[in-house]
Amino acid sequence: MITEFREITEQLAVFLDAKCAVPIVLIDEQLRIIDCNNGFLRLFSLARKPLGATLADFLIADSGGIIFEKGSHEFHFNPQTRVQGVLLAHTLPYTKGLLLWCDRPFTTDNQVVETMALINNELISTQRELAKKNHQLNHTQHELEEKVAQLESTLSYVKRLEGILPVCMYCKKIRDDSGTEPGEGEWMRMETYLYSKSGTIISHGCCPECFEEHKEN
Repeated sequence: MITEFREITEQLAVFLDAKCAVPIVLIDEQLRIIDCNNGFLRLFSLARKPLGATLADFLIADSGGIIFEKGSHEFHFNPQTRVQGVLLAHTLPYTKGLLLWCDRPFTTDNQVVETMALINNELISTQRELAKKNHQLNHTQHELEEKVAQLESTLSYVKRLEGILPVCMYCKKIRDDSGTEPGEGEWMRMETYLYSKSGTIISHGCCPECFEEHKEN
């Protein structure tokens, strides 16, 4: 059982050191880093353990000093690490110093800030471009509406012209301009014109006025 417990403890130690994402750091009474895990290295983008460096190179206690007793304390990131934010660390004193394991902080790396700034600038540029395109689209739509209104007016005028029949003021013949240039159509009797256009057959008669005028003839 003791052997199994030792194996489990060793496996846990390996996990905390190599695979655990929670930053863990061990410091002595002079606040020098004795050891740390990969979670601490990843937090500060370190290639190797900063053994011998002081904790203040990375974390600054919110209270201005580190209390060597069990409890939770807030730490600010040292600006020189290019990491920003507040980190909550749980402290556990032991014979060689102090062990800190940290909650995952809400940190903002400078590169992330720069990336967000670039994305924001691109978004603003895209919005301006969309506004410009929208203005151009509205202008084009307005022009199209004017063109449509002009075409409708022209079509209405053409329809009115089509409703006018050229009739000879003397013999009353009608000029059929369909299929020809205006003014070049064939002149034909009214009866012939109506029959060719609508199939209407004219039945000749005499109105009362004309009857009285021509009855003696």
